[in-house]
Amino acid sequence: MPTEPSLSMTYDNYLQAVSFEIGWGLNTDALSTDQVARINLLLAAGLRQFYYPPPMAAGLRPHEWSFLRPVTTITTVADQWEYDLPSSFGGMDGPLTYAASTGYSAIKICGENKIRKLRQTDAAETGVPRLAAIRVKEEGHQSATLDEVAIFTQQRQEMLLWPTPSDAWVLTYMFAALTNAITEDFQYALGGMQHAETIRESILAVVEREVHNEVGLHNGEFQKRLAASIAIDIANGPEYIGYNTTRNPRRRLSRGIEHGDPTVTYEGS
Repeated sequence: MPTEPSLSMTYDNYLQAVSFEIGWGLNTDALSTDQVARINLLLAAGLRQFYYPPPMAAGLRPHEWSFLRPVTTITTVADQWEYDLPSSFGGMDGPLTYAASTGYSAIKICGENKIRKLRQTDAAETGVPRLAAIRVKEEGHQSATLDEVAIFTQQRQEMLLWPTPSDAWVLTYMFAALTNAITEDFQYALGGMQHAETIRESILAVVEREVHNEVGLHNGEFQKRLAASIAIDIANGPEYIGYNTTRNPRRRLSRGIEHGDPTVTYEGS
């Protein structure tokens, strides 16, 4: 069974680092249940700050980590137009593509209302899907109502295809992934050993703010480590992001464009 590199940091390592920073010592076995719960809140905040970092400078967009943009597939079923998406799905990043051997064009992403209107005209139409839309499913644990519309605390999303598939095709797509907190059972943060020190400094910067009520050394170290991690991610990431579904010019450029990387690839070049 594969193991993580020995320099990787685990949940236990981060727990110990936060305990020491607060002043509770290195022996985490001596921590009370309340103390561990407090540290877990700080760990979660630090991870969120790393996964969704602030812009490196005014006017720049926050960096989007390549390891939070996995590529996966979905297989269509004849006469089925609704498909559940993974629980980790946080948004589509580009179109859906067929296998190269099919010769079919990529499926464009559109608004959910467009597919509703098309189905209103002819719900029975089947064939090779050309359009896809994402919508929130009305399921989960109901927590409140607003004008008699249920509000759910746990939301799942689904994909709609038009026209309804007439056959089975494997569609590939990239998406923005949501992730869980690190715990005793889920020891490793996403990003791996390369970004472990950045994650550590992000967490300790949160401790400075939340516990010591100051913006100090660890915040400065986090900013430096964040710049280094972004450079690593750009170097290891794809040269081309993909189709511009959001009409954002950045999406037509390489991940390095905002950071002075001269190797820019324009769509169609």
